[in-house]
Amino acid sequence: MVQSVRQHGELAEGRPAGQGQAGAERDYGRALARLVDPGCFPETARLFASALFETLPADTLDAAVADLDFTLGLDLILDGVAVRIGPS
Repeated sequence: MVQSVRQHGELAEGRPAGQGQAGAERDYGRALARLVDPGCFPETARLFASALFETLPADTLDAAVADLDFTLGLDLILDGVAVRIGPS
């Protein structure tokens, strides 16, 4: 949790003034779409060309984005633990 809070703060410091996390993530997705070679990485290129990074409205609060990111990460970790433990 501490690392998540620290990373959130550092990422906020690195954004241009006035740009929220949602906007930064859209810009990041667009940059990745330009950089990934579809000939070498066709599935990754399709991912970054999709609307995945465009889905949040521009007025989405950074806290809501951070909550979604945290929830996704926690779900992934817990899914992995469940697989490791196996059926009860």
